[in-house]
This record gives sequence, structure tokens and C-alpha cells, in this order.
Amino acid sequence: MQVELTTWERVMLIQIIGGLRGTVAIIRVAARLLDILEFTPAERKTLGLVATEQGLIHWHATERAWPMAIMAPEQQTLLRTAVQQFEGWQTTDLPHVEALYTKLGLSF
Repeated sequence: MQVELTTWERVMLIQIIGGLRGTVAIIRVAARLLDILEFTPAERKTLGLVATEQGLIHWHATERAWPMAIMAPEQQTLLRTAVQQFEGWQTTDLPHVEALYTKLGLSF
């Protein structure tokens, strides 16, 4: 799956996948997904991406989009399932959530 993610989408997916719990098989797939999704130090610097002590994440370059290649079927399945089961969406983020669902081929 080739997908272009906004910074917000990428940050949310890192939080969702990083918070998964489960069997060793699940967390191994999740760890490989994080290897793809996490920002490099250079990307963090470009964005001005910082995390506060309270766990909030801020960035400056809001218009950036990131091409991502998630090719392994088990990674695609876990990503889609995790997004569908995530219960932390906020109402104010509805347009972003809908766009993410569409990009991942999920019904909204």
C-alpha cells in the first residue's frame, strides 16, 4: 500500500500503533510499522516537531505530506484494524479522521 500521509495523520498513527497491546506476533508487526511511520531526526528538525512533558506534540510545517510504503499484508491489516478500533478520536478532528479512513481504504 502506497499512501501519502499528512503530518497529523502520521503523528496519530504513531500514537495508535505505539499504544497497541497484544501477543508477541502483534507487537512485532507493530514495531515494524513504527519503523516505517516514525520521524527521522532530520524530519523532526524540518518540521520543528517537539513533544512536551505532558505528551503533547507540536510542529510548525503543517502543509507537509509524506509518502509511505506499507507493503507487508500483515502490516496493512494491523494498521487498518488499529485505526478502526481506536477510541480516542476527537469530534473536532472529524475531517482529518475521515481523510485518513479514505486513504487507508476504510469505510467511514
